[in-house]
Amino acid sequence: MINSQNQGPESPKRVNKTVSNETRALVISALNNGIPFSEIPSLYNVSESNARKIFKVYQDEGRIKKLPKGGNRRETLTDEQKKALCDILNEDSSRNTHDICAILLERHNISIDPSTVSRYIREFKRSLEINETAPKKRFHTKYIKIRQKYASECLRIEQDRNKIIFIDEMILQMNMMSQTDPASNGVQETIIAPEELSRKYSVLCAMSCEGLINFKVSVGPYCARNFMQFFFDTLKVLKQRQISGAYLVMNKVQFQRTKMIRKKMMIGEHMAIVLPPDSPFLNPMESLFADWKELVGQTESRTEEEFLAAIKTCGARITGTDCFGFYRKMKSYLIDCKAYLPIENKFS
Repeated sequence: MINSQNQGPESPKRVNKTVSNETRALVISALNNGIPFSEIPSLYNVSESNARKIFKVYQDEGRIKKLPKGGNRRETLTDEQKKALCDILNEDSSRNTHDICAILLERHNISIDPSTVSRYIREFKRSLEINETAPKKRFHTKYIKIRQKYASECLRIEQDRNKIIFIDEMILQMNMMSQTDPASNGVQETIIAPEELSRKYSVLCAMSCEGLINFKVSVGPYCARNFMQFFFDTLKVLKQRQISGAYLVMNKVQFQRTKMIRKKMMIGEHMAIVLPPDSPFLNPMESLFADWKELVGQTESRTEEEFLAAIKTCGARITGTDCFGFYRKMKSYLIDCKAYLPIENKFS
């Protein structure tokens, strides 16, 4: 006999307790576009509490996909790997997490995701935009001595200043503006542009006080192979100009990227000079790149082709007079550095 008590209206559909990665992405997109948490269950069959958890993880870690099952799922670094990450942050505190991941993989074969990098940066109490330890290190006795040695060397060879070649890299980023379409109610609806519409370009450049020696523009940050090829091309330019015994000024990381660079320098009788750490005022390329970026920004490029052309065109507008001004600005700090005096934060 069938028990009639169990019959009745159909119970409401149960809200999912496990949420697929596709649904998680839809939930995050909806919340980013102003949909309230209370409407998520009816739209995507996800409970409001789960939606809040998913969105909090996205805000804290930048992660959309759920973690795999089993064990302690957070990626951890060894003490040696943490030191490698700190060294990268010390080199350039303006790098984003994706660039840092690429550098860790290239130099140390460490594969981690950007959210893990962000977590360790928070643990280190560091900032990608402002490295708070840099001013402290600048006034440290160790770094004052390093700058004194560098300044003494630069002043010693100043009579051959046309042979002092500075080599460095800058990053330029082009962001496409978000598109807007008028909605039916007359309010513009913002359509977020995909990540592909934001692209970074790197510029490797060599300059002397007489002007630019060589520069190369490429998509994305440079790697060891790109830098080595640019370095060899620059040596060819020096040979064509019959410049031997040049002083090639680079940061420590660039100089140590490959043994092949040191061998080539010996063949051309060139000498390497390593820039002091945390001393942008002793690098005239900082002034060069600041002017270069300003010129590119004034072009108001709307497409990738226009942006790439603007980088090259604006580079060609940098004159020998400009470069001598950049060099002279750097030289103005050498006397104080040679005298073991700390340098205030005057450089912008």
